[in-house]
Amino acid sequence: MKLDLSKDELKRLIDLLSISDWIICAQDVDSDEDEDKKPYLKLLQKIYGEAYRNGLKDCVEKSEDSDEFFFNDDFKEESLTHQFIDEYEDACFWDNLIEKLAERDYIKETKHKEIDEVGEDDEGESYRMKRFARITELEQQYNEEFEKNGLKYLELNTPKDKLAKVLGK
Repeated sequence: MKLDLSKDELKRLIDLLSISDWIICAQDVDSDEDEDKKPYLKLLQKIYGEAYRNGLKDCVEKSEDSDEFFFNDDFKEESLTHQFIDEYEDACFWDNLIEKLAERDYIKETKHKEIDEVGEDDEGESYRMKRFARITELEQQYNEEFEKNGLKYLELNTPKDKLAKVLGK
């Protein structure tokens, strides 16, 4: 298979791959040792190498110590990939926070009674559907609060002695 790309399209491909590279490697310092990630990282290196050999040295550099390729710092500054990654991470932060808080509150409300129950209640309503509906309701409440106030009113309700240990005070 052959893919014909203009120089500009190849630069955009490098941008896209930098997002993939970030997702695969950002949280895992040993990602190159992860067997599941190796084929992806190998493919990334192959494409980076092609970009380098095809004149995109303003985007991709070759390591002097190894045969690995990496993004040129100037290209990183010009690229919009960090903006896209920041937007994605911000959205994930709020989604995850809201989901965790809603699930926590649901467990508190039901005192763990219905969390794992299957079947129906006395009115014939599925426990699973009740759980889903209530968690969705709680998520909506948190979503509205965070859209309006962000983290302004979010506080940890941790005993001061325990919080002091966490904070190292």
